[in-house]
Amino acid sequence: MPTRLRRIGVLRDEVLDRALRNAGPLSGERSDAGQVRALALRGAAALLEDEADGADREFAERHGICLATGTRELRTPPGSPDAAASEALEWARGGR
Repeated sequence: MPTRLRRIGVLRDEVLDRALRNAGPLSGERSDAGQVRALALRGAAALLEDEADGADREFAERHGICLATGTRELRTPPGSPDAAASEALEWARGGR
């Protein structure tokens, strides 16, 4: 089917055949090209989400990249957030 988007060629070897046979039907796509696209998008998303993946660390080590560590959660100071906000507001107003 004609498209404005650039197409890519994928070599269909035994490994890809096995992947399409095993996981392709789970993609919800009927055509081989649709299955390959769906699996590529899901695989890319999984790689980005999986921080424990050893491939990330191997890639980083090979290319001299320092991976970020730590939490992505915002930690609130101990005590009531309302009390902290009130204290900050009082300080901003000059102790009034």
